[in-house]
Amino acid sequence: AIDLGSNSIRVLKYNCKKDLFVGEYSQTVSTADGLKQTQNISKSALKRIVNAIKNSITKLSYNPKKAVAYTTAALRLAKNSKESLEYIYRKTGVKSEIIDAQKEAYLTLYAVKTALKRHNLYQNRFITVDIGGGSSEIIIHNKSNIKIKSFDIGLVTLTQTSKKEKEIVLKKFRKSIT
Repeated sequence: AIDLGSNSIRVLKYNCKKDLFVGEYSQTVSTADGLKQTQNISKSALKRIVNAIKNSITKLSYNPKKAVAYTTAALRLAKNSKESLEYIYRKTGVKSEIIDAQKEAYLTLYAVKTALKRHNLYQNRFITVDIGGGSSEIIIHNKSNIKIKSFDIGLVTLTQTSKKEKEIVLKKFRKSIT
């Protein structure tokens, strides 16, 4: 599985038949670098992504055409997302799907629940805050009641936002959680 985020890429190799963790790879690729100003994924970010995927293939020995790959906020927001994904596919063989914020949050929830279970920790009530490069999600899990709120602001996009825009975003954030 490949998670191409707005700041980093994470690759997990897992043997589902044996329920066995095989290996993982992560690298900072700064996918959203410059996105706020240009509304596009830059050529330099695409090169970093391609290099990271190639490095992960070498390290983990997997077939890129069989990988399940998701992309998140940066490619959701980019005007050139289709061209960017086509470029990544041509260079690596990895075909990615852009997922919405809701699916991103549910995958995060699933990962947290799985990790808690693996460590024999209580998993019925918890709060998770996922601060990404281009978006952030707050997940409140109370038994079967799940509340999710996603924000189109992350560490990369926030650092590239003007002071006035930051004030607007923070005001919206405060209003939505009260």
